[in-house]
Amino acid sequence: HLDLGNKARLTNLLRELASEGHNLIFTTHEPDFALALSERTLMMQRGHILFDGKTSTVINSAALTNLYGSPVDVIEHEGRALIRWDN
Repeated sequence: HLDLGNKARLTNLLRELASEGHNLIFTTHEPDFALALSERTLMMQRGHILFDGKTSTVINSAALTNLYGSPVDVIEHEGRALIRWDN
């Protein structure tokens, strides 16, 4: 539950650590955060692996809709994947 400023600072810090050669493992309920930082994603539900692989492949509309049980779209905007959902 980070505000946008702290989320940006954390993202930059994690990118910096990764660029220095550190391996990072983190959990998140925010797929946009995973898209921004991860090369590989493991998507789990109730202790079972649903999807595992390259983040840009694993995080897609069908997988997120399946995971969250609610319609989710992954759209491309200016070369970047963005998450969109209807509340």
